[in-house]
Amino acid sequence: MLFITQLLLWTLLAVINHSLAEWQVYLYTGGLFVTFAGLLMGPREGLAAALLSGALFDAGSPVPFGQNALLHGIGFLLLLKLRSRLAHDETAVRVAVSIIANTALYLMKFGLHFAGLTSFSGMWGRFLWELLFSSIAVGLLVPWAFALQARALDLATPPGFRRNEEE
Repeated sequence: MLFITQLLLWTLLAVINHSLAEWQVYLYTGGLFVTFAGLLMGPREGLAAALLSGALFDAGSPVPFGQNALLHGIGFLLLLKLRSRLAHDETAVRVAVSIIANTALYLMKFGLHFAGLTSFSGMWGRFLWELLFSSIAVGLLVPWAFALQARALDLATPPGFRRNEEE
């Protein structure tokens, strides 16, 4: 069920990115897709959701297939290790963690793509603008995305069955 909500969210963001292509702006929102799983899901289910969301990003990106899935998996595992230290039921913490995760994933992706270039000095402006716009978009979408995913999981959970969440 979590993957279905991520597919819906990915589709909406693809439409937004398509609309923004006229201005040559791309919103990277990978952190939005790993934060819910990393903060609220069990290890197996969360890793599966993170890898599948990474595969969604791979399907629409001109990168080697599996690169985004690997990055999402790493992001999920880092959040899984850190979540016991975070007040993950507070909206402000969720927003901050999502923005930080998104920034880290974007930096890793940027490093993988441009590590071999001798000079990318002309790309810094675009890089910083995309990171700024992406962080704003993730910050605005986190409460809605968390509510959507939590409600979808509640609707899919049979009565009397307790979800595997670590509180």
